[in-house]
Amino acid sequence: MPAPYAEYLNGRDPVDVMVETIPKTRAAVSRFRPEDFERSHAPGKWTAREVLIHMAHAEIVFGTRVRFALTTDDYIVQPFDQDAWMVLDQKGLDGPAALALFSFARAFNLGLYRQLSKEDRAK
Repeated sequence: MPAPYAEYLNGRDPVDVMVETIPKTRAAVSRFRPEDFERSHAPGKWTAREVLIHMAHAEIVFGTRVRFALTTDDYIVQPFDQDAWMVLDQKGLDGPAALALFSFARAFNLGLYRQLSKEDRAK
């Protein structure tokens, strides 16, 4: 069964695309002032800061899932409720700190992903 995000890769290697995400995300918010992180692109949508926190959450969760899948026979992926998690971290990080957490977690995971064999990736 193909990965749910494969259609967004345009045939590119997912690790290569993930490597690009750190500088692209940093560039996207490089000129943000503190108040810019608190803006939302539409009513009822997450702010830029919240999107960065969500990206950090997702990176932590996906990296953990990969590590469990690689080390646990018959591992069953555990879901997480992104909105419930956001409530927990609503005021915990400002925008630059959320960006730093995402960047660090992504870099940490990339260290693992780069060394995975074809068989490991299939898991």
